[in-house]
Amino acid sequence: MSAPAVRLRGVSTRFGERVIHHQLDLDVQQGEVLALVGASGCGKTTLLRHMIGLTQPAAGVVEVLGVRVSPEQFLAQRGLRQRCGVLFQSGALFSALSVLENVALPLLERGGLGRADAAHIARCKLAQVGLAAEDGDKLPAQLSGGMIKRAALARALALDPELLFLDEPTAGLDPLGAQAFVALIAELRALHGLTAVMVTHELERVAPLLDRVAVLADRRVVAIGPLAAVRRADHPFIQAYFAAHDPQGENHGK
Repeated sequence: MSAPAVRLRGVSTRFGERVIHHQLDLDVQQGEVLALVGASGCGKTTLLRHMIGLTQPAAGVVEVLGVRVSPEQFLAQRGLRQRCGVLFQSGALFSALSVLENVALPLLERGGLGRADAAHIARCKLAQVGLAAEDGDKLPAQLSGGMIKRAALARALALDPELLFLDEPTAGLDPLGAQAFVALIAELRALHGLTAVMVTHELERVAPLLDRVAVLADRRVVAIGPLAAVRRADHPFIQAYFAAHDPQGENHGK
């Protein structure tokens, strides 16, 4: 078996006296889509930020694509960052830049391309996520919520990453918009063979994408596996979580 795309060992996170994670272990395998779920405040997005290298745990090791992640080595790990794409919950587009300029920015930051070539690639990425050519000339404030998600995904894919991090990718979308976005991610995964780590509160919406689910509770990963198996895990939080999200007793994820 190949080495994990993401490997966490003994990760502990504290905010003052509050312990968020304690001795947490997690592997994300190459080529899989894994969802992180749990109660609000359990540290899902914090864990994602550790993987991205935006924050550092109080203890433990975080490795991404075989490289140990450390904020102190942020500049030295530029090559690693270019192998990863990030879709933030709000989209995090630069408001003063056009959509096309937002998508072209990672290409220009990497270097080696002129503005015309970067703009051409950016247009291709926008088309790939289902945005029209004229949408590239708009400012983010002129886009709908679903269009912002697509534009942010185009930017995340600008460098053809091996690994994609998604923070609440369907949050704020109506059911049809969420369904379309999930279908888009599935199509892009099939085309590019992406590995993805996803934080979500909307597990049923993204279930068709998932290979495995990791449940955070008690400051650690209490269950990990295919969704159907995780649903059956004998843990009080897991039973309560799925009861709350599936009040009719429907049996999804099989």
